[in-house]
Amino acid sequence: MKIKKLIPYFLIFLCGLVYIPSFNNPFLWDDAVVIGTNPFIGSKVKIRAKDFFSKNYFSVSKEVTYRPAATALYYLTGIFSGKNPAGYRAVNMILNIIAGILVMVIGSRFYASARPGAPSAAGLFAGLLFVLHPIHSETVFIASFSEDILMTVFLLAAFLLYMDYRKKGNISALFFSALCFLLSCLSKETGVVFLGLLVFYEEFVLRGAADAAKTPANKWMAYGAYSIITFIYAMLRFVIFSNAVPDGISAYYPKAGYFGGSFLSNMAIVIPSAAEYVKLALVPFNLQVERVWSFSRSGFLAGIILLGWLLFAMFRYRRKSGLWAAFFLMPLLPVFNIIPFFSSPTIGERYLYLPTVGICVIAGMILCKLPSNNNPNTLKGTSGFSTIRVSVLVSILVLFAAAILERASDYKNELTFWKKAVEASPGSFKAHNSLGNAYKRSGVFEKAETHYLKSIEIMPDYAEALVNMGGLYDLQKKYKQAEGFYLHAAELNPFLVKAYSGLGIVYMNQDKLKEAEEMLKKAVEIDGTMLGSYYFLGQIYERENRLKESLAMYEKLMEYSDMDARELNRLGLLAGKIGNYEAAMKYFQKAVKSNPEYLDPAVNMGNTCFMMKKYSEAEEFYLRALEIEPNSVIASANLKKVREKRKL
Repeated sequence: MKIKKLIPYFLIFLCGLVYIPSFNNPFLWDDAVVIGTNPFIGSKVKIRAKDFFSKNYFSVSKEVTYRPAATALYYLTGIFSGKNPAGYRAVNMILNIIAGILVMVIGSRFYASARPGAPSAAGLFAGLLFVLHPIHSETVFIASFSEDILMTVFLLAAFLLYMDYRKKGNISALFFSALCFLLSCLSKETGVVFLGLLVFYEEFVLRGAADAAKTPANKWMAYGAYSIITFIYAMLRFVIFSNAVPDGISAYYPKAGYFGGSFLSNMAIVIPSAAEYVKLALVPFNLQVERVWSFSRSGFLAGIILLGWLLFAMFRYRRKSGLWAAFFLMPLLPVFNIIPFFSSPTIGERYLYLPTVGICVIAGMILCKLPSNNNPNTLKGTSGFSTIRVSVLVSILVLFAAAILERASDYKNELTFWKKAVEASPGSFKAHNSLGNAYKRSGVFEKAETHYLKSIEIMPDYAEALVNMGGLYDLQKKYKQAEGFYLHAAELNPFLVKAYSGLGIVYMNQDKLKEAEEMLKKAVEIDGTMLGSYYFLGQIYERENRLKESLAMYEKLMEYSDMDARELNRLGLLAGKIGNYEAAMKYFQKAVKSNPEYLDPAVNMGNTCFMMKKYSEAEEFYLRALEIEPNSVIASANLKKVREKRKL
């Protein structure tokens, strides 16, 4: 009997494995910045625990909102996966399966099984539909969108734990529910909708129900606990870290505001998107990276009608399906830009991850209302299986799985991905900019230039495209043109870090070291975690024989980065040149520890000890070098010299 109860969980797990073929697809879209080129994630660069609780968070996470739970997940994944996308996608797939199981459990709580403790047919159907819903493919494929999955997992766990608290009055259930609520918010700010869902559940779904009053729980205690969590999160998000985003990070994002310049015009533009979100949730095909949205009368009318029906369903059928209508509508409210967060109207498939919980539970309930093959006239019952119901479900799941696998092929390489994005949304400045990046990395500079310029044409103040144009011309050694684009970007936004670091590199390439130094120092002044700028400053100082300053820049790098053996050996030589033999020995020792078979630091430790007149120690290091490479001419010659010194 116990094994039978596990079968539904196994089925959801099995369906969730459909994402395995996508594991080795490269990092795309936000992943390229948040993980791929971020030195703090998935590499030897160190991210410190205190960085999660300081203003440094935004520099190391490359985020513009405070989402430390999601960032911690990237970092922990990077420890075992490095820069390999497979590890991050495996984590997303597992989280998606967990979310599907939670959907099954919550669906079964509302539409109970005839067998106590076993998932109901409605719950199982909902969980299977959720885990294989194609609209979630973007969220699973893009590793840095795990924030949506993580937020949903914690929110559903918080809701289920609250239901346990309400049934049994168990304070520990309330405590862990509140903790999950906080973690949901710290994964993504959309998690705050839990409070709205909870109030709707208590005040509209349960109020007046026969068994609603028969509970040992105190709802006001629960409201108090969740209000405290909301206050803590609000303080973190809107007070402590409200202005903590470095100007160099926020500079890459066009300024948020109401679409059309006013609240009314904003609502006129976004209300039609409600119809599009419903369509995508119900018919999740023809998936796209970005859908650029604009006002249309028919769309506005369709949006008004749909929103009206959703609100009507929430309150008219509040006990049967109202909660699930709320699950769909409430998480979408932030996307409507009621509080300005976006710069241009777009429809994102990832924003439907949590809302589809409601759609899938309702769909599971409807499937269980189909006629039973045993009694075609029977429409009642939400806990039984039948051939008709299972056949319809399997047909839907097969279509869903095929859509996911087809969509996975779009993610196989950067060029294919962004070509399809531009074809689908030719008015997207972000898609054109990203396609330009793909062509630049492929060496097709002419097409890269075309798409960068198109991006700038659509959004003239889009700083990232301006910087990318500068980088493109720098690669082609068109330094004057590169300088012009970088200066224009810096003029539009004086805090644009990569404009200054780009200018520094352009000036270095022209041997204008004074100008290069000025620009690179400006970059690290704006963002102290711009590790590349420290590296190039170190190179400038080394070329100018300002060796102490050069070493200081490289040491700044080491605050975050575990350098490899060759870099450490180079730092040791640099320290030796300025007579800091103790520091030189420290770097050589680290180099040997990093790579015990690397000959140079062993020889250099001998040389340093020789300079310090520690001849016996120098002899030991030369002998160690000869153990690594018995035929080393330099180690043999230096060993001979040190032995001659010891005879004197």
